[in-house]
Amino acid sequence: MSTPNDSVSGNRTANVSGTLPRPPWLDEQLYPFQSRFVEVEGYRIHYIDEGSGPIVLFVHPGLGWSFTNREIIKGLRNRYRCIALDLPGFGLSPAPPTYRHTLLGDSRLIERFIQTLGLKEMTLFGQDITGSAAFGVMGRRPEWFRAAIILEGFLWPVKKEWRVYPVIQLVGSPFFRFLSTTFNFFLEYSLATLKKKGHQNFSAQELKAYRGPMVNRAVRCHPHDLFKSAAKSDDYLVDLEKRLQALSAPIRPASDAATSSFAQAGRAEKGMPALLIFSDAASIVKMGWLPRMQQLFPEHRSIVLHGSHHFPQEYDPASVVTAIGSWLDETIAR
Repeated sequence: MSTPNDSVSGNRTANVSGTLPRPPWLDEQLYPFQSRFVEVEGYRIHYIDEGSGPIVLFVHPGLGWSFTNREIIKGLRNRYRCIALDLPGFGLSPAPPTYRHTLLGDSRLIERFIQTLGLKEMTLFGQDITGSAAFGVMGRRPEWFRAAIILEGFLWPVKKEWRVYPVIQLVGSPFFRFLSTTFNFFLEYSLATLKKKGHQNFSAQELKAYRGPMVNRAVRCHPHDLFKSAAKSDDYLVDLEKRLQALSAPIRPASDAATSSFAQAGRAEKGMPALLIFSDAASIVKMGWLPRMQQLFPEHRSIVLHGSHHFPQEYDPASVVTAIGSWLDETIAR
């Protein structure tokens, strides 16, 4: 989908193609960021670029958009440069009717987005199915990254995960596509069941911000596409797991080419540092995915939030900001 091009600008406004009026359903107090646009692979990608300092790149989950991480960005932008993009068809990034999401295609698009903006020495924030796409970039380009922040998700093949694979197949099925495109079922079910800490519901303005990008029925297929791809991307996920395992493998002799990659990334003796944020109430923890993620990133710190759900940045953003801020301060300062 893309070809390497390392001679790109580090300017945060590189290739910005103008601005777009803020849609009426988006409350500026909830999302107080400047919208930027850049052309990547022929697609107009919306992103925000807030604050200064070490870079944290946010990739939104498969349900939602950069709005989902708004509170984390607000809490970190006084110390870090927070960049968050919307994948095509999500949030404020348009997509042509023919666009179809796949893990590999989205991973290549994120890679090209990074190249276009000239980003380096980043901490990658990802979760959910789109996290599987984002961390593919880390597997291919470890020298671009300093650390990882991982919320609940999978970075390995899921075909043998008997408790979750049937769900992924169902959400990626033609029947579920019909429910999602016709009734916006996927989003509405999530908005009805997810709560904030203290069993608070989403505010009217927050509901508008989630529903606004999904008014057009044609856009509602994009989360479905991701689940459909996840069910059929075994080769990509096998390769992803192997590449991430290699980042934490024992360092080989200096003549080994893999060692130079560690040296370029500033990790000559250690693997990729990772902060893992999970919820004790989520089924993913009960399935043993946290220990598996800990094995994949041996140099980790684990935070388990009590009572949270699959989107802890919505359930308890203050705790997430505190955990990320203190861990980043220690990790980046090394």
